[in-house]
Amino acid sequence: MDMIQMNTPDTDNAQEIDLIELAKRLWSERKFLFKCCGIAVIVGLVVAFSIPKEYSTTVKLAPETSDPSKKMGNLGGLAAMAGINLNSSSGADAISPDLYPDVVSSIPFLLELFPVQVTNEKGDYSASLYDYMDNHQKSAWWSYVIQAPFKLLGVVKDLFSKEEPVSSGELTSFTKEEEKNSTELSSFHLTKEQSDVIEDLQERISASVDKKTSVITVSVQMQDPLISANITQIVLEKLQGYITNYRTQKVKQDLEFTEK
Repeated sequence: MDMIQMNTPDTDNAQEIDLIELAKRLWSERKFLFKCCGIAVIVGLVVAFSIPKEYSTTVKLAPETSDPSKKMGNLGGLAAMAGINLNSSSGADAISPDLYPDVVSSIPFLLELFPVQVTNEKGDYSASLYDYMDNHQKSAWWSYVIQAPFKLLGVVKDLFSKEEPVSSGELTSFTKEEEKNSTELSSFHLTKEQSDVIEDLQERISASVDKKTSVITVSVQMQDPLISANITQIVLEKLQGYITNYRTQKVKQDLEFTEK
């Protein structure tokens, strides 16, 4: 036989007494709670002011593509509203907009940005983008504390791995050859500093494509607002130039094939 438990006045009073006891306990520990809240606020303010400011610039582009869905009348519009992309690879475009994000994040494309001259908002600093990314990036103070042991190990390693000295003639020729190679950027041979800058740019420069509308969104995030805007403009110009050159090459190849 099932037993039915009914709420009695005694159980209700017990619940009320528990809540009252809890409130009393919290009130008695109010000083400790206030201290914890104060410490949390101070830590939050320290972290917030330690992280350098970042400025983001976003631009949207509508590519001129031959959309087969437009030739299908209202059916193509209904398919786009439903999230179905009828713009297949059978279009006349030499390169699909879906590949634009891969182009922007590719190493050859980012290497072309290294010699670009940038100027900060205050106007007191002007250098190449590579120099700005390699030597003028601010970090939180705890990042220097974390990197200090690794830098110390690197210094100790360099002290024990010194090579034998070379003659002055060999040193002069080696220096000239090194300077010549340092000015030539190659995606197949990058130094550690160049690789770090490439990885940082890949995180700061991004492009995305809306599957429904084919709208391209390019975003650049930098620690200076003017540099962020300038790099965004240059990325757009280089991307448009890349697409134009790619299409021109394809048309020339098609023309040569047709003539043959």
